[in-house]
Amino acid sequence: MARTHKTAQIKAQMAETARIEEEEARRREEVRIADLDSARTRSEKAGALVRAGERQNVGSTDSSTSGANAPVVNKDPDAEESADKEEDEDKEENEEEEEAEGELEEKPPASRDTKGKKRTLSDVEDEELVRVSAFKKEHDSWASLEVSLREYMNTTHQKIVIKEVIHTARRNAALRSQVRLKGRPDSEIPLVPAQLEPYQRKYICTHGWSERERSTEKRTSHALRRTDCPFQMLAQLTKKTVDPGAF
Repeated sequence: MARTHKTAQIKAQMAETARIEEEEARRREEVRIADLDSARTRSEKAGALVRAGERQNVGSTDSSTSGANAPVVNKDPDAEESADKEEDEDKEENEEEEEAEGELEEKPPASRDTKGKKRTLSDVEDEELVRVSAFKKEHDSWASLEVSLREYMNTTHQKIVIKEVIHTARRNAALRSQVRLKGRPDSEIPLVPAQLEPYQRKYICTHGWSERERSTEKRTSHALRRTDCPFQMLAQLTKKTVDPGAF
């Protein structure tokens, strides 16, 4: 009976010791997780892992000296390996940051005058191109021309304006001043009827305006937003082939 009672006491003592060590291990694990969560950088995480490993080592030493029947807690090699790995990664990250800072110092600052390169026709995708029907060559009146031109601008998203106008009186005066027609009566000169105004219009795209020169000395020339668009169209009164007397 005495031996059985002593055995029961030993088992109870071992169970109590195991429970205490389990609680201590759980507490250390909670502290380790809290340290890892609160760490802001990898170096802090590595330090937290090292401290957690040291606490586990101290706990294993205390438990080994508490009694002969107490279980021995070994060191956690995974914690040490993860701490070393974190330290190595932190060193590599610092080296990469130093190299990046060195490259930024060597690279000269970009000039503010650098302008974006305009796309050429070859750079534009075929789907982005706008295809329109050919512009009608002949119109019965200036009003008919304006209607067709407005439809063309809506389709191509262009703004086409009148740059130059030649009136009928100017055209007739130029014909009368020609050497081969001087002195002849008006009936022999191919004059344009005065009621048909104007004689000619020159159309251009709004991106094709030439640069206007300002006054010298105090004011410099103002650079306009233009792309030197080569679009030009001349609309001129001509005689009809069916009725030579009509324009």
